[in-house]
Formats: sequence, C-alpha cells, structure tokens
Amino acid sequence: MKNILTFAFLSLLCFASVAVQAQSSQKIGYTSINYIFSQLPDAKRIEAELKAHQSQLENSIQAKVKDLREKADVYEKLPANTSEVIRGDKEKELQTLQTSLQEFQRNAQTDLQKKESTLVQPVIKKIYDLAAEVGKENGYGYILNSDEANPILILAPKENDISDLVLKKMGVTPGQPKPAPASVVTPKSTAPTPKK
Repeated sequence: MKNILTFAFLSLLCFASVAVQAQSSQKIGYTSINYIFSQLPDAKRIEAELKAHQSQLENSIQAKVKDLREKADVYEKLPANTSEVIRGDKEKELQTLQTSLQEFQRNAQTDLQKKESTLVQPVIKKIYDLAAEVGKENGYGYILNSDEANPILILAPKENDISDLVLKKMGVTPGQPKPAPASVVTPKSTAPTPKK
C-alpha cells in the first residue's frame, strides 16, 4: 500500500511538472492596436468622415447660437415702457431657445460618439481578429494589447511585437508610428443667457 501511495505521489509530481513546463513555454506576444489603426488607410477616411460630421453639427450649433443672440439683443433693446406680458413672452422664448440649444449640444455629442463607434469598431474588431490569427500562426499562446491604460507588460521584447505582422496580413506596409485619431469633441456654446 505504501508503494502505491509513493507511486501515485511521484506520478502526480511528474504530471504537475510537465503541466508547469507546458504553461511556461507559452509564447506571449503583444501589439499596439492604436499603431496598427493609425497605419490603415481606413483611419484617414474615418477621421475625415468624423471631421465632416462634426463640422455639420458645429454649424447647426452656431446657427442656433446666432439666433439666440439676435433674439437676446432684441430683448435687451426693448423700451423701458414695454408691457410685462411682452417681456414675459420674450423671456419665455429666450429660455426655450436656450434649453433647445443645450439639448441639441448634448444630442450632438452623443451622435458624434455613436458615429465614431460605428466607424471605428468594425476596424478594431478586424485588427483583433487578425492579431489572434497572426498569434496562432506564429505560435503565441497569448497576445496582449500594449495600449491599455494599465498594461500588464513588464518586459516587452521587440521580437514579440506582432503589430507589423498584423499590418502585413491586412495588406498594409508598416510605416512610422502616428498618433491615433483623437476623439472629436463638440465645443461648448458661448450663448448669452437671458436676463429676467
């Protein structure tokens, strides 16, 4: 019985040793999704579409701001003897315009973020899928994204960076790193606030 327990213990120890060796021999690669994205022709197209969309939204906001300012100027120039009913109506109109402008700005920001997500997400998914494919083809057990805010990478040898391999798989010749397109932000309005 003692021999069986000893044999079982030694077998378990050998199995654990083989399992640890198998895990430690896994290759870990990394890539920069932002770098790959910035190298793609789609990045310029997406940036141009987002800028055009942002410009349309800004033009609409500026038109609303101009309308509000003009009506605020008219209100400010009302004669002192203007009836309270007319003043109240103008104040209500200005308040409605101000509220409408603020709501439009919020909706414009949301719309712009949706547009960015709609344009960028399919490209990012393709990059992730191809990074996984390249990783498998090159014997990597794990591929990490080095762009994360809190990267796990402690040591990142250049030979384990598969970014250029992914670009080649996408039919793009790797170039110099460029900054990824910045998220576009709708500017805040400087609309006047109606006086009461």
